[in-house]
Amino acid sequence: MSERTFESPVFVRAAEGLIREIACLEDAFDFLDEWPSHRRGIIYETAKRACCRAFDDSVVCRLCPLGENP
Repeated sequence: MSERTFESPVFVRAAEGLIREIACLEDAFDFLDEWPSHRRGIIYETAKRACCRAFDDSVVCRLCPLGENP
């Protein structure tokens, strides 16, 4: 998988007191692969779908700061 770096990294809480930096699609896929299977639901499915679409170049991903609309 080629590394596609995000314009700005995303920080997620991976566990109690552990913050993880997601800086590229490879990091995102790794994080999702480590997601406990018993906790996978709509949030997991949405994130996985978005990563797959970004990897396939089928959508252009753009994140806006909170409160701003594209």
